[in-house]
Amino acid sequence: MPTVLGLDLSPFLVLSSSLLLVIPLAYFVLRRFSASKRTHHITRSSSSSRARPSSSSSSSSSSSSSSFSSSSSSSSSTSARSASSSTMSNRNQRKQIKEFRELTQTNDATAKHYLKQVGWVMEQAVDAFYESGCTTFGQPAAAFDEGAASAWFDKYREMDKSGEQFGRDVIPTFCSDIGIEGDDLVLFVFAWKCECEVFCRFTKAEFIKGLKHPDVRADSPDALKSKLPALRNQLQDAAKFKDFFSWLMTYAKACGARGMSTETACGIWPLFLKSGPYAFEYLDEWIEFVSASGKKQVNQDTWEQLLMFIQVVRADSSLNGYDENEAWPVLIDEFVSWLKENNRVHK
Repeated sequence: MPTVLGLDLSPFLVLSSSLLLVIPLAYFVLRRFSASKRTHHITRSSSSSRARPSSSSSSSSSSSSSSFSSSSSSSSSTSARSASSSTMSNRNQRKQIKEFRELTQTNDATAKHYLKQVGWVMEQAVDAFYESGCTTFGQPAAAFDEGAASAWFDKYREMDKSGEQFGRDVIPTFCSDIGIEGDDLVLFVFAWKCECEVFCRFTKAEFIKGLKHPDVRADSPDALKSKLPALRNQLQDAAKFKDFFSWLMTYAKACGARGMSTETACGIWPLFLKSGPYAFEYLDEWIEFVSASGKKQVNQDTWEQLLMFIQVVRADSSLNGYDENEAWPVLIDEFVSWLKENNRVHK
């Protein structure tokens, strides 16, 4: 079983492959199920919403209505059907706004923004939301009670009894309070927002900083629990993941070390590179190679350049386009040579 800094990873790091699949799979199934129920409604609401004028242009609307009436010989029955259609359209849109909110845990303003942007097509709206990095609208910064946040931290500090901090012995209690298991990767995301500097440790300053972060703004367990889905989804955003991955090197390496121990690195890579924006096709081969390389540490340059190498692999898994004359870290050059010498290159 992989360890980090000589510690068992299971309470904090080890994440089964099934957990990595559950969240995106559940989201995918829910979207598909919802889409199948409302396909014809979406089409009608999309057409109606595009045709309906805004309230700020009532005079223009009136003019357009008159023109339409004169050219189409409208009758009282036509007007009644039009009013009925408008009411049905508004009702359908309200249902879509509610569904969007439930899927994304956001507010009405955010739902309206993304749904209008794509003509009220639910699947496209949800995709646009996550592709934007879960950007929300019309939602002022939540009030933050620093006294409550401080008292919350003190609960863990008193349990830990090691000064103005709490560590791995108390983290399971923290996890239980916010409704997650100890191996949920969202813990890493929260530690990133806290800008934690030492693995499995939260100082008071770090803990409060994380709770006050614009992406969090939570001063209680329930408040933080409500923000976890959005925090978890940040791992699916390529740009944010790159920043997160860079921080991860500093967080997980031993204090004062120039790089991360090979053992630690080989324990962390599977957690984040099996899926997501930087899913690595050669992950198993890479870990096998690095583990047997005799290298004691993985330096910062290799750690960060690995993401660029993953992009090269994604473009051409046969590695025909890999140029060893470019400024790749030595470890990556040696890995490519090892793959070719041992006929391990994917076809």
